Amino acid sequence: MRASELLFEYENLEQAKAEIIKSINALDPNEQNSELLDKIYTVLNSGNVTGRFSSVLPKTLQGEYNEIQTMKIAGKIAEAKISFQDKMKFADSLAQDNVINHELLLTPGIHSLDALCNNDPVNKAMFDHLKTFGVSDKMKGPCEHGLAILSGSITIQGKGDVDVNGVPVEIKAAASGKGTSGGRFGETGEVPPYNTVLDHMHSFEWLKAPLDEARAKSVNGAINLRNFVNLVNNIPNVNPADRQRLGNGLSQMFFNGNGADFESAFNRPGADPNVVNRAWIKSQFNWYKNSDMGGRWDILAGIMFGYNTIGVVRQPGDLDNMNLASDTIYPLYGKPMEALFQFNPRG
Repeated sequence: MRASELLFEYENLEQAKAEIIKSINALDPNEQNSELLDKIYTVLNSGNVTGRFSSVLPKTLQGEYNEIQTMKIAGKIAEAKISFQDKMKFADSLAQDNVINHELLLTPGIHSLDALCNNDPVNKAMFDHLKTFGVSDKMKGPCEHGLAILSGSITIQGKGDVDVNGVPVEIKAAASGKGTSGGRFGETGEVPPYNTVLDHMHSFEWLKAPLDEARAKSVNGAINLRNFVNLVNNIPNVNPADRQRLGNGLSQMFFNGNGADFESAFNRPGADPNVVNRAWIKSQFNWYKNSDMGGRWDILAGIMFGYNTIGVVRQPGDLDNMNLASDTIYPLYGKPMEALFQFNPRG
């Protein structure tokens, strides 16, 4: 739903309230729904939720945002498919700012969604209900509004997707489908062209023939990183200096000075493909964090509804012991996004 639809669907607060009550009653007939809506609306206003949202809307829209959009948020909460009693309990938790454990978004490692929601199934159900709220071209990505609504310590103002107690956090949320397709480390427009990568590899005569043989066996000429490392490992008598030039060149193309982990792992003769693969992920994280992609942020949090997990990364080393659902990367890709690691922390 676009911001204009959210804000100008109703002419005044009372009309908004009446229409929302009608909608809620259609889902769950209950004469106390008006009381519930008023309670949630009061909690949202007293928690200054509207102030935490104002930065994402054009200035011309902010005049009506405070009341009507807050009522829309209250209505969205009241529509959740949980019992009336649980909604009233949730309103109390919201008033006490006891819905989200925001500290977990600042703590590296893998955590459960249950822990994020203070191990309360009602809190978790509401977070799930709000995970796509406000996602549009004028607003934010999945879970960002939901987190800001549910925690007084989280705002959508600031440098990151959300700001958690003054710390900018990049949110990568898998909120659609099975909830297992996480966000990627980087943007496809920053991936070097396929032919540029291939030309660099072809500049080593000892690599050209075996590489082309492997490419010919691929449907679209793509080769994943583990297979590429094995291919290089199996070529006899490779000059260590050549291997270093190969690795350093790839590092510069893909990571622009942020590839020390990859270089250290790949440049070693007989390198372990799994170690190189994880080193690529770490270097790509550094590249992403030290760029302007996604804005300026200190911490990245991947929220996986399908796995009931949150993976939090502040430094590349935080990725070392993380259990990942999949981590196949293609330096020679079919599509540019295949060269970017898709963050999918799994508990």
